[in-house]
Amino acid sequence: MTATPTRYRQCLERYPSLENLIQPVAVRPATVAETVDVLRGVRNQYETHHRLVVTDEAVTAIAESADRQLPGVLPGKAVLLLDRSAARARIHLWGLAPDVVAVRELDDQIKHLNEEKEQVVADQDFPRAGELRDQGESLKNEVDRIRQEHRDRSQSQEMIVDARIVSEVVRELSAAMTMSGPATE
Repeated sequence: MTATPTRYRQCLERYPSLENLIQPVAVRPATVAETVDVLRGVRNQYETHHRLVVTDEAVTAIAESADRQLPGVLPGKAVLLLDRSAARARIHLWGLAPDVVAVRELDDQIKHLNEEKEQVVADQDFPRAGELRDQGESLKNEVDRIRQEHRDRSQSQEMIVDARIVSEVVRELSAAMTMSGPATE
């Protein structure tokens, strides 16, 4: 069982027999320096998962910001901030995403052509069915080209988590906590 000292006392007041079964072990929260070490240890996994680079400057900023501005206990809240900062950097690439509306319109046109082609085949108008098939293939190639261009652009751009991204995420989390009220234990 893991609990804060307050929660531990509440449990013992409610269930006094637990006192003989549970021994309290006080664990101090990690320091900022220890948190930096933990973040350096998990950084590679987050870099691989989010396909980006986390700078040493960002690791230090994450540990310090989490300690000063976020509720919770280090290093847990710092790891959460690392993940959110990496996700923020990755979302930046979505701004470079292919025109979603254009791709959807092309997909709708392909679907419509396929439905029309099925009807034409049922009517045994095979030359028209061939034309519709060719039009559908042309649209599919266009969609593939748009998506490939996006992949090429996103792979050529190295995403980096730096102190600026960390400060943006901390600002947003702080604003969200302010609007929702203080965290309770």
